[in-house]
Amino acid sequence: MNYDEVIQLLFSKLPPPHSNGALRQIAPHLRKAFPTIHVAGTNGKGSVSLKIAKALEFSGLKVGLYTSPHLFSFCERIVVSGIPISEEDVRCRLLKLFEHQDLFFFELATLLAFEYFRDQKVDVAVIETGMGGLYDATNIIEPLVSVITSISFDHEQCLGNTLEKIAEQKAGIIKPNVPVVIGPKADFAAIRNQARACNSPLYKVELESDYFDLENAAIARQALKLLPYPLSEKDIEMGLKSRPPCRFEQIGSVIFDVAHNPAGFSSLLKALEVHFPGRRFSALIGMSKDKDVRKCLSMLAEKASHLYLVPSPSFKAIGVEEMGQILRQDGFFHFTAGSIQEMIREALASEELLVVCGSFYIMKEAREEVLRIGHVSHDELLLSRR
Repeated sequence: MNYDEVIQLLFSKLPPPHSNGALRQIAPHLRKAFPTIHVAGTNGKGSVSLKIAKALEFSGLKVGLYTSPHLFSFCERIVVSGIPISEEDVRCRLLKLFEHQDLFFFELATLLAFEYFRDQKVDVAVIETGMGGLYDATNIIEPLVSVITSISFDHEQCLGNTLEKIAEQKAGIIKPNVPVVIGPKADFAAIRNQARACNSPLYKVELESDYFDLENAAIARQALKLLPYPLSEKDIEMGLKSRPPCRFEQIGSVIFDVAHNPAGFSSLLKALEVHFPGRRFSALIGMSKDKDVRKCLSMLAEKASHLYLVPSPSFKAIGVEEMGQILRQDGFFHFTAGSIQEMIREALASEELLVVCGSFYIMKEAREEVLRIGHVSHDELLLSRR
């Protein structure tokens, strides 16, 4: 099997809900194979994970970083000191891991990451949860610090239909006597009670900002202060400036942002007000059907001059026809629908700012089309990634 076939097989192994028990039994040897920082939260966990990892890298450590989902390649999920795992490593390692018949997609990806970090002899690894915390496949580790970035509605069908229930799931990453850092939007009784029950010191970050990256930086800074590594202020500041792609990333007159739940869209709209006050914008959006599609579309439709609805290339995608029907039912008619390529071309014919948002899985195709039609130069793309 080649790399693409192996990845296709991996993605076909859809899990039942709450399925980390098998991994816990299979991989007890990996629980303390290397020091870890564990990061959970509804929004911001990918950005906080990257900032922590980069600051540790700047201090000279060899750092593993495990995040999800990916934007352009599965290999982005498993990185050592800025270098993604190779396709050949993924192919060979997964073919062996497929022998574990009782492991599913995220468990296999997590086991792959942990074994790779062990074999690479990382000094420390930053581990982002996939969903929730208590039953997440990553929750076999005993970290140096646990981080919960924020609590808001997402994955309610698995995590619960109230914020306290969701907080209870996220609190599942808290371990006995391990410090816990919580963001300003993660101060819930379930988390405080779990920290108290585990005798885990709790540090709440107070900074709340209309610009989400400032909150993420403050959360990462507090976590870094608790780690037993000689970090200089310069190391920390350089790390905190790091941002993953497609988190309010501007390329030319296009903003790429993976907001995909109401809290994420609220942060995106606030950031637009801060950075582009009074400027009209249109939005290109694709969504997954397991999200609060109606609320997200409504929030965007109330602010955007026009919506371009596109299909997400994901098995969880909601169709553009269904998105259009939701908008019409809610009294919004300023939208068109089509392929990602068609809608990008139509949107960029306007002089307005374009915001590409929603599913992670529309970003690659949308970015490639923006570059293909020459809307931005290669130099602008490189600058956007610095």
